[in-house]
Amino acid sequence: MPASAITSLPIRSGLDADWYTSSEHFALEMKSVIRPSWQYAGMSRDLRRPGDFITTTVHDMPVVVVRDKRGRLRAFVNACRHRGHPVAEGTGTRAMFTCPYHAWSYRLDGSLRSIPRCSLSDEQRETLTLEGAAVEEFRDWVFVSLDPNQSLSDWLGGLPGFVNNHGLTMDGLRFEQRLVIDIGANWKVAFENNVECYHCPSLHPETFSKLVETLPRRFRIVNDGNCIAELTDVAASRRRTDLARSADVDAQFYLMFPTTSISRDDYVGTAFTLHPLGPSRTRLVVDFFVDPSADEDASRDWIDTYDRTFQEDRYAMEAVQQGLTTGRLPSTLVLSQEEPGVAHFHDLLRRALHGHVMNEGQDEAKITEETIYDGDHDRALHADLS
Repeated sequence: MPASAITSLPIRSGLDADWYTSSEHFALEMKSVIRPSWQYAGMSRDLRRPGDFITTTVHDMPVVVVRDKRGRLRAFVNACRHRGHPVAEGTGTRAMFTCPYHAWSYRLDGSLRSIPRCSLSDEQRETLTLEGAAVEEFRDWVFVSLDPNQSLSDWLGGLPGFVNNHGLTMDGLRFEQRLVIDIGANWKVAFENNVECYHCPSLHPETFSKLVETLPRRFRIVNDGNCIAELTDVAASRRRTDLARSADVDAQFYLMFPTTSISRDDYVGTAFTLHPLGPSRTRLVVDFFVDPSADEDASRDWIDTYDRTFQEDRYAMEAVQQGLTTGRLPSTLVLSQEEPGVAHFHDLLRRALHGHVMNEGQDEAKITEETIYDGDHDRALHADLS
């Protein structure tokens, strides 16, 4: 279809195909979009007491999060300053962190405590603290950013309002399992898949579409800053009748640009993160939490159905990635009415990359704010960065 014909349809230009395949563009996104952003790291319930800690991976960086002796939450790159060995593994409670390799030890505030067979001045010790990261709590969740200057409240966008309005909480839910899926597709393909349900009736007729209402009249998408909300109801045949409902929707899914999502429905809560591993490789990590008051078999079936849904998505996303590598598609397309979350995601990404170009001192005349929403903006920006 010629470009002139597309402009007469309710379709907008998406992203250039090489944004999904280029190693150079992937490196740019990791530097300017992924690493500075906040990511779900764990639950506050696991970090209640001084010394409680969890370990995780934030984007591509190993991180340890700990409650220090004063009750303050702290996050550090999980790498000893000596040779880089992790100072902690798994979860637990500790009075200090000791690297198992050469026994360098660190206090809970990240400061160096001791080095075997080595005496250091206080000034020398101060230069050998664990590398810090930003960490903050919102309700039940802990978020980490590798950029210590980032503000969580700014990043959350409309999430606090959605949570307050629709009563989202993980209170009373029990951690059940973690699901890890490696996807042979770009992280943007994965994010796009999760911010639209246009594909749900055709791709998930016997899985996700059996759990919740997926038709447009019931499945609402609302964009607010970095938050893309998907609000719907549990399918009538699966709806629990024993719940005292305080929310006006049964199923809530919140996608946070660029890699985090949290959700809650009648049976489970989830927190998932996308981990970009390369231009055509992404790891999806999903934490499932179950309601102990729900029927155990029903909850198990719910999780199994989610798992099958993710596998159906994986197959589709990998097929999309193959199509994008053919070199025959100049760009993707977005149906504005059916895929408002995808359109909003593209705008957020363009804006983040535009800001990076300006910060790096690129020629402002070549890329201006007015071109962010221009269908040709992707090609202009990519050409300027290459």
